[in-house]
Amino acid sequence: MAQAAVFSLGIEILDSPLKKFGNVRVKRSCDGVGMSGLCISQISFDVPGELYAVRAAKTVVKGVNGLPTFYIDDRHKSRGVYSVTCLDRLAFADIDFPYSSFLEGEGPLPIADVVQNIINVVKFKGLTGIPAWLTEIPREKLQGSCSDILSFIAECCCGFFYMTDDDVCTFAPFGSFSSTMSVSKHTALDIGIDYSPNGILCTDGNGRQYSRGGVGYSFDTVQINSDLISNEGCEEIWKRIDGKTYTQYSCDTCILPSVPYPAVKISYAQGYELITQDINCEITKNGIFGSLRGNAPSDGEIGSRHRLTRNRVEYGKKCGNIINSKYQGIIVVDDEE
Repeated sequence: MAQAAVFSLGIEILDSPLKKFGNVRVKRSCDGVGMSGLCISQISFDVPGELYAVRAAKTVVKGVNGLPTFYIDDRHKSRGVYSVTCLDRLAFADIDFPYSSFLEGEGPLPIADVVQNIINVVKFKGLTGIPAWLTEIPREKLQGSCSDILSFIAECCCGFFYMTDDDVCTFAPFGSFSSTMSVSKHTALDIGIDYSPNGILCTDGNGRQYSRGGVGYSFDTVQINSDLISNEGCEEIWKRIDGKTYTQYSCDTCILPSVPYPAVKISYAQGYELITQDINCEITKNGIFGSLRGNAPSDGEIGSRHRLTRNRVEYGKKCGNIINSKYQGIIVVDDEE
């Protein structure tokens, strides 16, 4: 596979360019096929000599598209070289939501107020993409961190949050893709099994259920259990996932024009268009070399966390003189234990 064209690569820490650095790598991935959670981008690199930057120092990669602003999360020195790891702004969301400011009010809080407060606390440049049908959140659900609230929203709306290269926290809805990219130079793709949702089953906080499509089997049913879900929400999610197919695959090496966002749709020269959730890149002055993967659903092929939850195994619970341990299997214990 031919090399990419040479381009200008630089790293600035607190607006001061590093004179020497190497081994630059970027990782970003979402859970499974991207039905929930937060995707925090990570960049790592080596710096010979001293690195005097303050804790959590702002770090910017120059000459490469697709990367947000980073902040130092970890550094350690060995044999005169610092190994540095940085995370994007979404890592700062593990901070308490200002719940006390809303104790005097009654009823749910408009989603616009929740979003603005998260922007103010975490210092996002913006927060976008939340579906229009989600208009409010119960106040009791706001007791926790901003990351808890974002995860709560993501699971209900069936998608995940990530940071764009303009430092905006963005919701990526499952059933769509965050961006597109063409890759003309790559190793042969390993194509695995397909996953296509056949239906959706939603249960709200009062036990009401809404469904679309076929929900007879757990392995092809998307199930959402949330205080925030509604019939309108169930309809919107079904419209975007109906007829969509996700293919599990891997590409060992490819040359990339920029660092892909998670849930990017990549058009490969081999003839496939594939959604990619797991991204590992090595950035050199000769180009961006990626190892990419499209995931399968994170709950396995049977989907036991869906239709089987009513009769699920409770790990660690004693029944007679038997304990079903998650990691050790069946354990027989004495009565006095």
